[in-house]
Amino acid sequence: MALDIAILTDGNDRVGFGHVTRCLALYDAFEVCGHRPTLVINGDSTVLGLIANKRHVLFAWLANTQKTLRIIDNAAIIVVDSYAPDLSFYKLLSEDSVHIYIDDGNRTEYPKGIVVNGNIASRRLHYPDQKDMTYLLGHQYIILRRAFWNVAAKETKSTIGTILITFGGCDVKNMTPKILRALASSYPEATKRVIVGPGFSNIREIQSAADDKTSLIINPKDTTIREAMQEADVAISAGGQTLNELARMGVPTVAVSVVPNQMSHVQAWNEVGFADCVVWTKDKRTLNSVIHNVDKLRDKNTREERSKIGASCVDGLGAQRVAQFCAASYIADYVNIRTALPKDVIGVYELSNDRDVRENSLNSDSISLGQHTRWFAEKLHDQNSLFMVADLSGELIAQVRLEITNNTANTSLSVKNMYRRFGLGRLLLERAVFNLKTEHNEVDEIKAVIKPENDASIRLFTRFGFKCKRTTTINNKTVLEFFYDLTTARRELTDGI
Repeated sequence: MALDIAILTDGNDRVGFGHVTRCLALYDAFEVCGHRPTLVINGDSTVLGLIANKRHVLFAWLANTQKTLRIIDNAAIIVVDSYAPDLSFYKLLSEDSVHIYIDDGNRTEYPKGIVVNGNIASRRLHYPDQKDMTYLLGHQYIILRRAFWNVAAKETKSTIGTILITFGGCDVKNMTPKILRALASSYPEATKRVIVGPGFSNIREIQSAADDKTSLIINPKDTTIREAMQEADVAISAGGQTLNELARMGVPTVAVSVVPNQMSHVQAWNEVGFADCVVWTKDKRTLNSVIHNVDKLRDKNTREERSKIGASCVDGLGAQRVAQFCAASYIADYVNIRTALPKDVIGVYELSNDRDVRENSLNSDSISLGQHTRWFAEKLHDQNSLFMVADLSGELIAQVRLEITNNTANTSLSVKNMYRRFGLGRLLLERAVFNLKTEHNEVDEIKAVIKPENDASIRLFTRFGFKCKRTTTINNKTVLEFFYDLTTARRELTDGI
């Protein structure tokens, strides 16, 4: 079942577009997982170029909460990436959905949900140990646009040939022309490339500051920005989302803290050794500091080291991790794991004939409906068969079956393709094993037979506590036999009580 996702954010030429680009990354990550995201943006026409071909609603969602609640009413997951709402707004959100709060600075108190802060300094913020709250903190949750998920390794050149200037979607402090003039004076031989976002109102001044080695990249696509970063030897950037993208690309950067809430982020990148930190002021000292820090990057070894540090901190998978964790949280909260019923015959049949399920089975032949129906009826009445399914809003999405022979239970587990990254296999195993512990005292061990090439199943069963004891051959196929010691597990359960 595809989940409906509502993503609330804001962006325009006054506040910038960092929140919007971050939410676009989450949009893509949810969509890749097979879900239906919709952007709800408090913004104006300047944001339209960024959200082309995306499901979106553009209006002042915080000022009209009744309309907002109607729009997001059916959402299984609600994401809020904005500095504007307070606790009273969050309390209006439906309790039937999972709430995700994108937070950059321990900004406010949140009700039940998931706080995501991928900033490199996020673990220093001392978030409260709050009941019913999960925290996804640290650089592994840095959310980047899809163009930055998979990138080529950076090659460090012997000299600074190209300098990239990028202050995101808008230049609210009019920094670009001032920095460009300073570079034209100090680095006349270098190519200067300037990213001009949709909110820039100073293009003419930038053009007048440009020398003959300067080119402007106006309203570029994500892939064009990635290519510009790939070609740059050094970058001068603001301290928001762009800085994370530059780290991903391994571009040594002079980071300028434009607004106060960027300062801790910029300082953290400075402390890990990736970026130099400059605080923007109106006097000439700021420009001198920028040029001084670019000068420090003339040394190839320095640039190479910083490039490696940045790339090692950001692997590009943060958006996918967040989307998968959020979907898994919804499934864990709302999935119904129960005993199989006669009505499940078709759902189990479709799951059993899934291509990957058949491929990983000892018998890879497809199963006819008639054959399956007879088998299914027998299993429902078999006292030595523990048969459970996972049901999400009426859709059968997984099954586990344990066949008891003497003191051993042989396990068979399968999960529908689009739900295989959400921890369902472990949930099913936990429930089935608990039932065996408490209701089948005659069973001492659980056995799983797995093909050597089925890496996902090997990881699942190994992490659960199964141990591979031998390799054997079944139906002329080499298989691994894993065992779980139920006697020890039952003793631990009794000791816990």
